[in-house]
Amino acid sequence: MPCNLLKLRVTLSATLTITAMFLVSMLLAGCGVQSKHKVRSFMNEEELAEIDEIYNPPVEEDDTENGDEPREIEPFLVDVDGPVMRMNGVDIPAEPVIELYEYYASFRDDDFIVLKQEACREILQSYSSMSQWPDSIQPALERMAEIKAQAESGVPFVNLVVENSQEPGAQEGGGDLGRITRGMMVAPFEAVVFTAPIGEVYGPFPTIFGWHLVEIGSRDESDPDNPFAEVRHLLLFHGLDPENGQEIRNNLERWNNLADIEIVAEELNEVLPWLAEPEETEENPV
Repeated sequence: MPCNLLKLRVTLSATLTITAMFLVSMLLAGCGVQSKHKVRSFMNEEELAEIDEIYNPPVEEDDTENGDEPREIEPFLVDVDGPVMRMNGVDIPAEPVIELYEYYASFRDDDFIVLKQEACREILQSYSSMSQWPDSIQPALERMAEIKAQAESGVPFVNLVVENSQEPGAQEGGGDLGRITRGMMVAPFEAVVFTAPIGEVYGPFPTIFGWHLVEIGSRDESDPDNPFAEVRHLLLFHGLDPENGQEIRNNLERWNNLADIEIVAEELNEVLPWLAEPEETEENPV
C-alpha cells in the first residue's frame, strides 16, 4: 500500500475517534442536564428552595462595614466617690452627668470628649438655676419624695400632678406633654424621656427650671433616628414659687456667666481644662 494512502487512513481514523468521543461526551452532558431538570421538576417549591439555598447560600452583610456596629462607650466618672463639681457651693453628683453623657453617646458620633463636655455644661446649667435658692433644695426634695411615695402606693399620677405641679396648665391638662421627640426639651429632661422605665414614676431630677417627676406612658424607638415618647410630668420650680419660672428665663445666662464653679473629680480637669486650677510651680505659685 502506498505510504501516502496509509497516512490518509491513519488521519481519518484519528479524526473519527476524536469526533466520536466529542459526541459521546456531549450526549452524556445532555443526559445529565436533562436528568437534573427532570428530577427537579418533580420537587415542590419548598424542596427547590432548600436545594437553591444549599448551592447558593445567602450572602450575609457585614454591619461593621456599614457603620451599624455600635461603638463601645468610653467610661466616664465611674470611679468617683462623692461630688464631681460644685456650683455656687452646691454639690453636683456624678450620676446625672454620667447618664446624660451615656445618652448622648447612644446615638451621636461625636468624639467622646465633646459629649463629656456637653453633658457637664448642661448639668452645670441646671445647678446654676438651683443654686440661686439653696434653702429650697431640701424642702423640694422632701416634697417630691412624698409625692412619689403616694404614686407608688397607688394614687394615680395624674391626680398628683393636678394637685401639686407648678407648671402652667398642669391643672387643666394633668401634666400631659403629649409626644416628645429629640430636641423638644432641655437635654437632661430629654435623656430621662428616652431612658427611664416605662410606666413608672421616675425622679426627682433637676433641670434649669426646677425639680421633675415624670411618667413615661409609651415609647417608640422603631426608627432609631426619630424616637418619640408619651410623657406626663410634674414640676416644682426652683425656689418653690411658680413666679420664679419667668425669673429663671430672664436671668439664666447671667447666672451662668457669674457662677462659681469648682472641679472636684480630677478626671474633669482634662475634660474642662478652662475650669481647672493652674498647677502650683515655683515660677507660677498659686
